[in-house]
Amino acid sequence: MSDPFWAYLETLPGKSAALFDWDKALSGWDRYPLFRDHFLQLTKNHATAVDCPTECGLGCPRSVVTHAKTNIRAVCNEKGVYGFNG
Repeated sequence: MSDPFWAYLETLPGKSAALFDWDKALSGWDRYPLFRDHFLQLTKNHATAVDCPTECGLGCPRSVVTHAKTNIRAVCNEKGVYGFNG
């Protein structure tokens, strides 16, 4: 059985993504917590969009909107639904 990591990595442009996207894509992989802790690096760069977890449309990314340092949301442009809180 192959690790889902390789399939996900091949889909990433630039081989980087928001932590939200990594978590969503690989949360079912039993080795993901170990991988995340050792190999993913947080940066000072903020995501401008994350994959939309709802089935509102093909390729609908959620825009990331910062209301305050502790209030960051992902907004579905198609349905106006708010996502995660950062």
